[in-house]
Amino acid sequence: MDILHEQSQTNSMSRESWELFGSHRSRISDLICRAAGNLPPAVLSADARPSLAIFGGGNGNDLDVERLLQTFGRIHVFDLDPNALEHFRQRHCQSALAKDVIQIEPATDLSGIVTELDQYPLNATDAYAEALAQKARRVDGVIEGRQFDVVVSTCILSQLINCVLKSVGDEHRHKNFLMIAIRDGHLKLMAKAIRAQGYGLVITDFVSSDTLPQLHSADDDESVLTIARQAIEERNFFTGTLPWAIKDSLAKMLPESTERPWEIHQPWKWQIGRDRSYLVTAIEFAKSF
Repeated sequence: MDILHEQSQTNSMSRESWELFGSHRSRISDLICRAAGNLPPAVLSADARPSLAIFGGGNGNDLDVERLLQTFGRIHVFDLDPNALEHFRQRHCQSALAKDVIQIEPATDLSGIVTELDQYPLNATDAYAEALAQKARRVDGVIEGRQFDVVVSTCILSQLINCVLKSVGDEHRHKNFLMIAIRDGHLKLMAKAIRAQGYGLVITDFVSSDTLPQLHSADDDESVLTIARQAIEERNFFTGTLPWAIKDSLAKMLPESTERPWEIHQPWKWQIGRDRSYLVTAIEFAKSF
């Protein structure tokens, strides 16, 4: 299994979906800019604009980059797929302002274990799985100690988790263990990357129309919310992406701010193709130290 090749193919197929992503892009960009606006004044110097790190920038279809350029003084884009990053560069980094503000980072494995998953033996021992899980939980080293005022994970968490499923299959006894390790490692990476008094946003898709076909007909926020509640009650969601489980995992790493309460935002529908949609939500949290 060549996970990078498969991810690159997926990105390639969605590359021309700019119009389809419109409402999804607007929601995400609203949340990012709102987080920047909520930063305490003491975080920034008098004339500085905040910094932003985007984990899973991909093709950039789910980001209103022109709007972000008006809000942030530095934007760092991280992704595994070098082809998607190059597309991001070609589409969004042509103006003088964009070239000055946006830093496209070298292709980065945000799970820390893609290479090992590509070669995962079906007869792997529990000790082997534990060693791999430990590596996934230490992925925060990939940013080399850098910190940012706002850090956003843009629907990359489900992709990282799905790398396990692609590698070991749905029936392997280590599947859930490795998926949760990748999730917790990614959340630890975010927590480490946020500067004191900064904000984090985990934007995550948590179920698709493949198992929730009624999502196709949801055309307003109220019907989307009703369908989301039904999916959660029936435990119809991707392993590791339940918003409350993500919040609980973050709570073990960061104390919840009393002045800036954490928030799980109302879910929305993301139409990724003509025949597939996802339910998406955002977990917003503040780092108080």
